[in-house]
Amino acid sequence: MKIITIGDLHGKTCWSNLSFDEYDHIVFIGDYLDGDGSTDEIENLLQIIRLKISNPQKFKLLIGNHEIQYYWHPESTLKKFNHRLSDSFLKILKENDDLFDVAFQANNYLWTHAGISNRWIDFAENKYPGFKLDFENSPAATLNNWHKSNKREVLYSIGKAKGGLETGGPFRADISELRTGIPLNIKQIIGHFRVKSIEKSEIGGIEVILTDCLNSSIEWAVLDPFSGNLSVLR
Repeated sequence: MKIITIGDLHGKTCWSNLSFDEYDHIVFIGDYLDGDGSTDEIENLLQIIRLKISNPQKFKLLIGNHEIQYYWHPESTLKKFNHRLSDSFLKILKENDDLFDVAFQANNYLWTHAGISNRWIDFAENKYPGFKLDFENSPAATLNNWHKSNKREVLYSIGKAKGGLETGGPFRADISELRTGIPLNIKQIIGHFRVKSIEKSEIGGIEVILTDCLNSSIEWAVLDPFSGNLSVLR
């Protein structure tokens, strides 16, 4: 199996130069919006959505913190907020709500925008007993199902490192929170944290792949989740 991860785009169109025929899944890690204004962000987002509609099982569209501020959780407004296009972003995201997920899982690899820390799992468990067991049994399904429930607000939590009062969840975790400990039973592929190139590292002996490199390098992580083989497409 081959899965290619498309890192934080922020309006960039470089993904459209790729051929996706050889991949079993294409995972967009979130943060499609709030670029530098040099591209048509609305059309770029719509093109990605059309891909998803054309093959829903192959293309996985994850939500980033730059999307939740326009639709799912407007209380999470960031310093970078496009007032001119905000109504258009809201309309597109609302009309295509069912095409976006919080997480994707293949074998023991979990894709989310900003990652999952043990600290946040404990925070969610304290608010909603039973979350921890659900997550351990089925990480991606639990995150996706909770996002469609009345318990979704726990997913939007923001930690002190990001100016919040809680612990950062899968959209707004800080790398310092992840470094306090991450789940032992799952390896993670995340965006959100800028790196110069695709980076494979470890936190507490658990593999973490960082993919938010497009500001520095046009690179894509290609992973076989069964062998664990990681290659970088340039």
